Amino acid sequence: MKLWKKVLAAVTAGMLCLGCAGVSGLQGVLGSVSAVLPVCAAENDTAYTVTVPVGTRTTQLTYTVNADDTVEITDCENDAAGDLEIPAEIDGKTVTSMGYYSFSYCANLTSVIIPNGVANIGDNAFGNCEKLENITIPSSVTNIGDRSFAGCENLTSVIIPNSVENIGYSAFDGCTSLAEITIPSSVTSIGGNAFLDTPWLAARQEENPLVIVNGILLDGTTCTEEEIVIPNDVTSICGFAFWENHMTSVVIPDSVTSIGSYAFSDCGNLKNITIPDSVTFFGESVFTNTAWVTYRYDENPFVIVNHILVDVDYSQCSGKVTIPDGVTSITEGAFANCQMTEISIPDSVNSIGSFAFNGCMALKEIAIPEGVTSIDEATFYGCYNLTSISIPKSVTFVGNIVFCNCMNLSDVYYAGTPEQWNAIAITGGNSTDNVDNYFLVTAAIHFADGTVTKPADVVAGDIDKNGDVDSTDIYYVLYYVANIAVGNDGELSTKQIAAADVDGNGTVDSTDIYYMLYYVALHGAGMQKSWEEILAK
Repeated sequence: MKLWKKVLAAVTAGMLCLGCAGVSGLQGVLGSVSAVLPVCAAENDTAYTVTVPVGTRTTQLTYTVNADDTVEITDCENDAAGDLEIPAEIDGKTVTSMGYYSFSYCANLTSVIIPNGVANIGDNAFGNCEKLENITIPSSVTNIGDRSFAGCENLTSVIIPNSVENIGYSAFDGCTSLAEITIPSSVTSIGGNAFLDTPWLAARQEENPLVIVNGILLDGTTCTEEEIVIPNDVTSICGFAFWENHMTSVVIPDSVTSIGSYAFSDCGNLKNITIPDSVTFFGESVFTNTAWVTYRYDENPFVIVNHILVDVDYSQCSGKVTIPDGVTSITEGAFANCQMTEISIPDSVNSIGSFAFNGCMALKEIAIPEGVTSIDEATFYGCYNLTSISIPKSVTFVGNIVFCNCMNLSDVYYAGTPEQWNAIAITGGNSTDNVDNYFLVTAAIHFADGTVTKPADVVAGDIDKNGDVDSTDIYYVLYYVANIAVGNDGELSTKQIAAADVDGNGTVDSTDIYYMLYYVALHGAGMQKSWEEILAK
């Protein structure tokens, strides 16, 4: 996929995000941009191309083959012009996905037919196809991703088939000619600003300032009532639904179970909010810059609703921070850019949202409690001074760019076995070519039984990193063991200690010195024995 296209789209989305959400939405911008920067994302899959007709000419589509032998389209030449029918099969393999940014900025496409068999339209897939007038979405599609058609200024109508379950954030944002949209009852989730700046939304707002589709409250920004009562048939409130509204109070019914990011953000006059126990999910910064949250800060720097930590007063979160017992969930971006040096998370927490600790540059170490099953996207993005993290064996998934730019992460303390560690689904894989989570997979992994896997750039016995194991390395280890024995600092870095622990038992001692002496003696005699052979003796 062309990197320039992804960077341009990410920066555009980021600027729009800042325009809507202000500085508090910065983590969303970082998420957009970081996903395309080489330090944080890889394009390791083998890419292929196929030539297809478009308009009166041809264009090349780039694609990858998935593990299940299906195809994902990842790119299209940006000068493609006219009508395009995407093939249903390539080389006998079914096309199932339009990858993210795959057709973005193909500004001269006028019509696109997506073939039956495609289930996913990825994030930004057709974003900023400015001349696109017609799009055919087949009945096989279940997901329409974030900003998938954003900025398609000439798109006039869309029929969403009854197979679709999710419409992502800003999916049709900026489609300034889009007047007709068919949304079936199968759609159960709609992201914030999905239809922002469309004639369709404007017409619905004129009918009723509370725009509700399938029980989802999409928009209430034009509602002029000071005291708003949300109808009982609403089950969820979209992100940005009431952004910058001038209401003073809102009553949320007990039919509502989720409230999206920034739903009431910047409602400066909002003092009274009735939140029922039925709400079990809050997005990022739901109540930021409201009078209600400011009053709550006076009582406690942690705003906790239904055992969910939904907001934090950054001005009171420095030094050591302790989250109260009983909190079960930490929302997206809750501590983003806080300058705490330590944080204690109680055992009651079982969920930590994406970007939760993004940009906490003073944070040095953290322990995730048992019960948390996933570490989501960019949770620790930009925690430059994070040196160690404790991960419970309950974790089964590590998301995208979780540890991006955690350059000082040297030690991971894992409560399980090597086999359990290797079973964790780490985005980008568990090998050293994983640039999504490079600083995680190249750290030293300390297991519950005391064994340690060496960091990827550590060579057993090579303390001074000169590419060889020799008498200088033995001297460093002797000096370290002697200092530790009398209670002094051993004066070796974490990675040097890992290199010195040649037998991998978690301790640098006389046994390691013996093995190093043996290794040097053998190699000095011309016997090129490996560490595996020496340790097997």
